[in-house]
Amino acid sequence: MGIVADYKVDTVGGHPTPHIHYPLSQGSFARQVLLARTQGNDAALLTTMRRELLAMEPDLVFLDSHAMDAQVNLSLLPARLAAQMASLVAFVATLLAAIGLYRVIAYSVTRRTREIGVRIALGAARGSVVRMVMRQGLTVAVAGLVVGAGLAYIAATALAGALYGVSAFDPLAWGLAATSLLGAAVLANFVPARRASRVDPLTALRTD
Repeated sequence: MGIVADYKVDTVGGHPTPHIHYPLSQGSFARQVLLARTQGNDAALLTTMRRELLAMEPDLVFLDSHAMDAQVNLSLLPARLAAQMASLVAFVATLLAAIGLYRVIAYSVTRRTREIGVRIALGAARGSVVRMVMRQGLTVAVAGLVVGAGLAYIAATALAGALYGVSAFDPLAWGLAATSLLGAAVLANFVPARRASRVDPLTALRTD
């Protein structure tokens, strides 16, 4: 008799449940499981094992025989599909957010065409115009990122049981997410900022 540590019984997303293992000598089991470890070709080992077992017991019926990698991949399939779907949704959401941010910044730059033209006419460097527009746009993006990170942490904590191999506060996952969002924000701000730096002062001053 012995006690083992908690482990997942059915799925990787499940919670540990009480489970009893009986030795073969204390029960009658309709089926048996045979495990073997190899450092070579697992398919060749399976073929050899089947041949040797049938030689010892010709009436033996194999219900299933596969490598452990295939079994692990099968058990992880629901989690991987969910992760892929979540990644797709996150990509689309990031793309829509970048497009929305671009349109907001572009509209703001259009409304300020006369102001930007006056700045350039008075000697403002085009680089300073780019920095001004980028700074204002990224301020909005960073504020949104902070608020979104707080909401995401609450959601991740609530869904911690569904995360396999990733904690609610995984530095790598959070770092990649923040970098992706900031990268999209930089691109969404750079295009209207660069366009603003190319405004012709005379044309801008004649703009209503």
